[in-house]
Amino acid sequence: MSNEVVITAAHIKKAKVIKDQFGRPAVTFDLTKEGGDKFAEFTKNNINERAAIILNGKVTSAPVIRGVIRKRGLINGDFTEDEAKRIAKDLSK
Repeated sequence: MSNEVVITAAHIKKAKVIKDQFGRPAVTFDLTKEGGDKFAEFTKNNINERAAIILNGKVTSAPVIRGVIRKRGLINGDFTEDEAKRIAKDLSK
C-alpha cells in the first residue's frame, strides 16, 4: 500500500453520473493524455488491488482495479444518486 498520488483533478477532463450495468448510480470520468498515461501504468501494476479515491481530504471510495484504465474510467459501488453527483462534481474541480 502506497500513499502515492497518481493523478489529481487536473488530470480529469470531465466526470459525470451514469447508471451502471445494474441500474445503480456510478461515475464515469475522462482523463487527459498525461493523466491517462500515469493512470494506465498505475492500474496495470495494481490489478485486483484497491485504489483510494481521495476528494477534499477524505477517502470517498476505494474500488478494486479490474483492468488497465487509460482514457476513461468508471467508479461504481453502493452510491446513492446524491453521492455519485458529489463525486462527479468533486472530480470535475
